[in-house]
Amino acid sequence: MLVILSLSLVAAAAVLIYIGVRHTSTRRRAVLAGATVLLCCAFYFSPALGGFWPGVFTLIPTFILCCVALPWLEFLWRRRSAG
Repeated sequence: MLVILSLSLVAAAAVLIYIGVRHTSTRRRAVLAGATVLLCCAFYFSPALGGFWPGVFTLIPTFILCCVALPWLEFLWRRRSAG
């Protein structure tokens, strides 16, 4: 259960960072602070993934993968809705 929670927190942090960098200008600092808190919580639960360092080395690629996939998902969504 903690594994799913930890991976979900990382994905939510990636979404918040994407929204904070790409779509908000007035509340950017608050959104990025929320993403930082979510990442800290995810790393707190990382021992559920087999220890602290294996958990961290699982969460960081998951975070990077989410950050890379989100712009492409938005591009495909906008392309599909426009056409």
